[in-house]
Amino acid sequence: MKDMIIERLSKIPNLEERKLLKDILNGVFVGVVGYNEEMFQKLTREIFEEIRFDENRYTIYTSLAERNEVDPIHEFLYPMLPEDIKDTEYEVKEMVEKLENKQEYRLMKLFFECDYLIFKEMLTGAESYTGKIVTNKDEYTIKVSLRQCLEYKACIENLYGNFTRNGVVWTTINSPYVHKFADVMLTGLDKPIGKGEQIKEVQINLLKYDSYKKENMVPLWNIENLVLPSLTFPVPAMDQINFQHEISLSKSGEEHGYLVILDEEFKGYVKRNKDSMTVCAPVPDITDWKILKVTAYRQANLSYAGYEVMSNRTENSFLNRYARQQTSVIRTKAELYRIISSFEIAKDLEFIDFKILNTGNNQGETYQMDSFLTDGIREENYKKTLLLEFTTEEANYLTRDIISFLVSEIQQYFPEYVCKGKLLLKSDLQEDKDKELSEK
Repeated sequence: MKDMIIERLSKIPNLEERKLLKDILNGVFVGVVGYNEEMFQKLTREIFEEIRFDENRYTIYTSLAERNEVDPIHEFLYPMLPEDIKDTEYEVKEMVEKLENKQEYRLMKLFFECDYLIFKEMLTGAESYTGKIVTNKDEYTIKVSLRQCLEYKACIENLYGNFTRNGVVWTTINSPYVHKFADVMLTGLDKPIGKGEQIKEVQINLLKYDSYKKENMVPLWNIENLVLPSLTFPVPAMDQINFQHEISLSKSGEEHGYLVILDEEFKGYVKRNKDSMTVCAPVPDITDWKILKVTAYRQANLSYAGYEVMSNRTENSFLNRYARQQTSVIRTKAELYRIISSFEIAKDLEFIDFKILNTGNNQGETYQMDSFLTDGIREENYKKTLLLEFTTEEANYLTRDIISFLVSEIQQYFPEYVCKGKLLLKSDLQEDKDKELSEK
């Protein structure tokens, strides 16, 4: 703009007019142009800084610990449900009332250290189990059943809502442990528990599944609940309806990710700055904001009692960053391989091949970790199945859960299919090759 002004001025033949116009432009117009350029560059910097800060600050880490091993002052991993660190309490009166009304009473939550297929078999079976309740006065024989615990899935679904309302891109959470919890439901007593009795111990016998059960286990993740105040007085927005609130992040740490807990009806926006957050909302007063802090990775003290820390972290390569910014999906085997291999957790797995199967095919051995994400346009009954085949040198009880995480992420890229995964051991693949060679 400045070069254009100088060029136009040089073409004015009358020197007095040229000088007069030059003084006017230098006094007013050039200053306005310079200010606009400065503001445009500032806006550009803010946009690029916001994109850069959001890239790797919302990686979710999950783990598992025994209740008495949970560190209440741990600076990285926190209980998904704070009440899990409290001792189990039994309401005898409520228990008796529910049984009298032909209802079930939840005794406890159990974690099962077993393969997903075994866990699935255990839940789908209609088998009833027995156990014993020991009170301060007597012992009682009980009947119990198992059903999948959905409390932790509800936590993840609630977190997804806060991701979307804060404008942060959602990545499937690698949470294999929370999908192995089951509620133990009391269905019957051999005799009523006497008034005033206190339950001292509950014993459950799950027959062939008994060796897998773990009591008093607490799922952990790197999300901490905070309350942070507005930094300054709210600034009225240009729409004369909303107000901009500034929340300082300098004390709680600039390196972490932050989500403002907002209602579903929230219509404003949240913007992350370098050392603060801006919330635009129809709130005219200074207020305290409920915040979810996604704690940054810490190398020290990551594991509890041998339980591995899982994450949905991706490799920070140029190709992955570029692909995340594109709206279209490249539908090739190479792209499937790129998406899968971009996750660090996939380093011990090998993606072999994929198959397109007819609708309703049940060959898959995985589950959807993002089951709360539904397709409002396509009907599931008419989708074909995209079966992804994996192999590994050595499988463990979490292998199919990790495959489920990868398949759940692939599902977001290929919503026109029902994505499922299948584990093929190296030994099985070798047997198939030998069989083919013998037939030839």
